[in-house]
Amino acid sequence: MLCPEEISPNNKLILIKHSLPGTIPELPASQCQLNDEGRRRYRPPARRLKQYLPASLYSSAESKAVDTPMLLGKNLGVTPNTLPGLEEHHHDSEPFLTNLQQFHEAIDRFFADPGKLTYGTESADQGVERFDAAVESAID
Repeated sequence: MLCPEEISPNNKLILIKHSLPGTIPELPASQCQLNDEGRRRYRPPARRLKQYLPASLYSSAESKAVDTPMLLGKNLGVTPNTLPGLEEHHHDSEPFLTNLQQFHEAIDRFFADPGKLTYGTESADQGVERFDAAVESAID
């Protein structure tokens, strides 16, 4: 993991979560796209990002994640790239939980023991390692 003193003061890494996805119980989470509200919400972050003059935009290949930098990139004049490893926790193998309490319980178990595989196909620790490696590859 990079330490703050290793990063040039002229460079900034800004992480942005994808906007609001539409959920379709029959589709894995990784295949859901932004909903209409999610598409509308990109404008304020795009205005705020302009001051940083981003040189590049990266996202995972997940549909909802690709949609967000595509919208931002049009506004900023930057072509986004997909980068393996930036995707959210791998949990497509899990059924869609329509019961919010069940979902929260599953997530609580997931974070309560981050080294243990409790939800999806990777532990929280494995997800962090994957994501960290992807971010480091983007800034190298």
